[in-house]
Amino acid sequence: MATSKDYPAHSYAPVSPSEKTGADQTTEPNPKEPTNISSRLRTTYLFPILHILWCILLVLCMVFLLDGYHAILPDAPRYVDEQLRLRVSDVTTIISVALVVARLLVGAWMGVVLWNIVFILLETSGLRLSEVTQTFTYKVLPWHAIRGNKSGLFVVALLLLVVPQPLIGPLISGAVDWDVGFEYSSDLAQAQAGYPGASPLLWFWYYYSSEDRRSYVRRAAAYASIAWDGTTIDRGHCRHIMNDDGFPVNSSILNATIPCLRINSITFPTEYPPDDVFQIVNHSVHARTYEDDLTRVKDPPLSYGIDGNAVLFDKDDRPGMLGNFPNKSDNAFLMDVPSAYLQTGIFHAVVLINGTVSLDGNNCTDLKESIFGMKKFNSIFTPNERGNYYRCFTYAVVNLTAGVVRSPTSTYLSSRMIQSDATDSELPIEPAPWVQEAMYLMPDVMSVYSMMNSSGLPTWENLEEYVTRLIRYSYQGSWDMLSRSFEPDENLLSVRRYEQRQVAQVSHPRVFGWLGVSLALTLSWVLLVLGQKYSSRKIVEDGPVAALVTDCSPLLDGAENELTNISSASEAKGEKKVKLLRQRVGRYSLNWTD
Repeated sequence: MATSKDYPAHSYAPVSPSEKTGADQTTEPNPKEPTNISSRLRTTYLFPILHILWCILLVLCMVFLLDGYHAILPDAPRYVDEQLRLRVSDVTTIISVALVVARLLVGAWMGVVLWNIVFILLETSGLRLSEVTQTFTYKVLPWHAIRGNKSGLFVVALLLLVVPQPLIGPLISGAVDWDVGFEYSSDLAQAQAGYPGASPLLWFWYYYSSEDRRSYVRRAAAYASIAWDGTTIDRGHCRHIMNDDGFPVNSSILNATIPCLRINSITFPTEYPPDDVFQIVNHSVHARTYEDDLTRVKDPPLSYGIDGNAVLFDKDDRPGMLGNFPNKSDNAFLMDVPSAYLQTGIFHAVVLINGTVSLDGNNCTDLKESIFGMKKFNSIFTPNERGNYYRCFTYAVVNLTAGVVRSPTSTYLSSRMIQSDATDSELPIEPAPWVQEAMYLMPDVMSVYSMMNSSGLPTWENLEEYVTRLIRYSYQGSWDMLSRSFEPDENLLSVRRYEQRQVAQVSHPRVFGWLGVSLALTLSWVLLVLGQKYSSRKIVEDGPVAALVTDCSPLLDGAENELTNISSASEAKGEKKVKLLRQRVGRYSLNWTD
């Protein structure tokens, strides 16, 4: 070695007398500080401990806090029900910050491990300075340093445990998927049950003017079109038009009153219709007088020759245009809401299948294909015709119950339309105002609504379903029109606002897999501690400080081309050793010891 045994080859800045500790002076330990602390528990070894604790904390947060978390949409307010809610971008940022902290701890510990690896390799002959640089930069060991060497295998094991750590971040950052979800607000909002513009005065004019009633028929058909617009599946639930209060779709409203008509049975007889039914149809088709037995608005519904045109009526309770109205001379008319009524019984539904021109007198016996796709029907009849154009009708006998249901919970299918959560068979149908007048309006509303067909009513090979739905939809539109036009209802209903969310779905295998790989860093700490315990080279215990006190003069003088001999400096017989002592906070000094 080029180092003298009488004095060190290093050159250090002198220490002031006030700070200098002589070789024969012993630094007394501070009684307040712990003594006999093993070098294996120094500050540098806190990195793997902090790392594993941080990894466990991150995994626990993701599994128990993040999994199933309902994040708000980007345009949603930050505070919901007076609580701060995170967006997906916030969660991504938090995970990224946590991984940055983990990488910092990994980097700090990797520096400690690499220094120790280098000093272990100093026992290998032929180790060059360029190979040390290679080890630090690329984490690649020289082959001759590890071949057939227990120390080499030890070093390889350390690198295999540490080097993958900076590369496993995507395993956990990609462990979170986001699905569409929702939740209801904890605070209940309020919705007015009735339409604010409803007025009994309008009910007065409805009674006394058929032209005024005609506009309400159009409105009833429009309400039916809004409620049954074909965008949602009809599973037998009753619907109702509400005010447009801006509640999100899927919000839940409590204890709403909803019009509901239940079809108990429907049959298409094979025999010719009863004479009174035939006469009602015949009068409406020819419209010799506006005072036929079907219309309430001077617009005979069966006078329209559109395929699918249909009406429903009670042949024994058919008030027509003027029936059930007070005389115009009745000055004592009270604009009160009608009394509650429950409609039950047998009705007749008449449907126009097709209109055909027959030159051979076959009438409706030779039907062409219609919108219903069928050529054979149980019963086909035609009103009295004077020419060769024939309207081909069929009819059904319908047993029904009409009224309202008190739905405990209903769901908003649009911003102003709700649907009972229970089917009509699960809730009792109760009497209510407007039921009787809604049934009187059924022929007019059904005729208009069938010609609009804005709801996509099924027709092809589905005559029974077509008639059933047309009846139910038209009744809902009629009752909603009457209730919302003439009955002020200021009762407030409670609404649970539906809030769309993005639900976090954490992949547990990926998260725990990441934690398992992270445990390798802790194993590297255990392996390094054990390796130092059984190592004969105490310089390994000095860690990075050993780099400061290693005599590199042979390299600088060009006397040596290898680093191997430098490692024996601390083992040379009679060689003094340098010890780093802490004088005070932030101040250290190097002292020679025997």
